[in-house]
Amino acid sequence: MGGVAPYAFGDSVPAARRLALVAEAFEPSSRAFLERFAGATPALAVDLGCGPGHTTLLLDEVLRPRRTLGLDQSATFLEVARATARQGIVYLEHDVTTVPFPERPVAAASRSAICWSRWPTPTTCGASTAASQCCRRPRRWLVRCSA
Repeated sequence: MGGVAPYAFGDSVPAARRLALVAEAFEPSSRAFLERFAGATPALAVDLGCGPGHTTLLLDEVLRPRRTLGLDQSATFLEVARATARQGIVYLEHDVTTVPFPERPVAAASRSAICWSRWPTPTTCGASTAASQCCRRPRRWLVRCSA
């Protein structure tokens, strides 16, 4: 995708393996965070900047949305993610710094951010401007979790 900044550590298969180690290290705290805010089953959960799909799988497991969408700019990471996708999970190539997204999210995550539709007012968005825009509409609220 033209004009998109490269990943700091690359987007190769070895980089995907490195991210698997990172995902493993942060899985307990990420799971606890998601479980703390989990409520009614969302129709759609979107992982913005899903990389090789580790957080996407966790979102799908904990939130149990009807559908889960992973968005990333890296064809290599998406290929790795698609190899482990479960039923109901779709991965699409998209630069998450641009809107509109391929689908309008009901719940979304972006590594350190979760966007929900069950609270009435938005809060300060800590994700990218595009991710923030999905949260500025009525009945969406962005929750930021920093490790």
